[in-house]
Order: sequence, then structure tokens, then C-alpha cells
Amino acid sequence: MSDGALGRVLDPRALDEDTGARGRIRLEVPADWLAAGCRIAVVAPRRLPCARCDGGGCDACGKSGVLRAPDAADDRRLEITLPGTERNAVALRLSDPFGGGLVQQLIVEISAGTASPCVTRIPDPALRLPDPASVVLVQQLIDELRARFASPGVRRTPDPPSKFPPPQAMPWRSLIVAGLATAAAILAALLAR
Repeated sequence: MSDGALGRVLDPRALDEDTGARGRIRLEVPADWLAAGCRIAVVAPRRLPCARCDGGGCDACGKSGVLRAPDAADDRRLEITLPGTERNAVALRLSDPFGGGLVQQLIVEISAGTASPCVTRIPDPALRLPDPASVVLVQQLIDELRARFASPGVRRTPDPPSKFPPPQAMPWRSLIVAGLATAAAILAALLAR
């Protein structure tokens, strides 16, 4: 992409000055999707109203009032990240949304309401829960490290031989203990769900 092309994408004034075909689509999504900034998938219709003339006919749409999107639904599928706003509506401008220059820009007007039939929410990636055996091993490690690095004034009985290095070999021991304790707390919280 040349610097000029990148400028046209990032500069709203350059987008406004573009004289190419500009389509429009109006959608509704639940208000909580708008607020959370979710990712959505939209299958645009084959025929898009021309945003320049609102369907009345102009040079950009060949006087037809509509623009043609690709025939295949997969080619018309757009993935959009909502901006995360408390407003009831937002308008997004997509540059060359289908590739190939069929539609130079697509104005997507999104308002709060019942999800339009062509819109689906893209689920957030699921958290992978750790293997329970690894959680037990981490907990055992944390317990042993806590016991080894107890307050220096506390006298304890000698520990049995360990597979972990002695404390003097670990100059960052307090950091390691804190990190492992945090990891154990996170793992415990995940397993409690």
C-alpha cells in the first residue's frame, strides 16, 4: 500500500473528497453490544443503496440508486469491531469493504435495538482451563516455596530433599513467590467457575 493509499484510509477529509461509489447499510444491534465494543459479522445485501444520492440516482451509482455487492454471501461477509460507546447509534465508514473496488466506501449505520437478521455476534475467544494435574503441581510448588521462604526468624525442621533449587540459588525468590502465588490464585479462580 502506498503512502497515498494509507492517507486516504486514515484521513477523513480524503475519504470525504473521494468521488467513488459509496454505499450505505443500516443495522441494529443490542445496546450492550454497542457499549461493550463487541465484534460482529455482517452479511451485506447484494444491492446497497447509494449513500451519495440516497437511491435517487447519480453518477457514482450509474443513475441506478443502488450499488452491487458480490454475489456470494461469503464475499459479502464483513467483520466489524464496534467502537464501545454508550451512544444509541454510531456510523462507521469502511474503505473498499469487498475488495476489487466494487464499492469504494460503505457507510455502516448501527443503532441500538434488536439485532438485525444479517448480524451475528462473534464470540470472544474462550478461556482454556488448565489441566487439573498441572494446577496441583503448581500448587505444590507454591506451597513448597512458601515454606522455604518463610520469615527468617522462624526456625523450622529441615525439609526433605527437594527437586527445586535451594533458596540461595534463587536471587529473585520473593518475585518468583509472588508471581507463583498470583498464578495459583488465577488458576484457582478459573477452576472455581
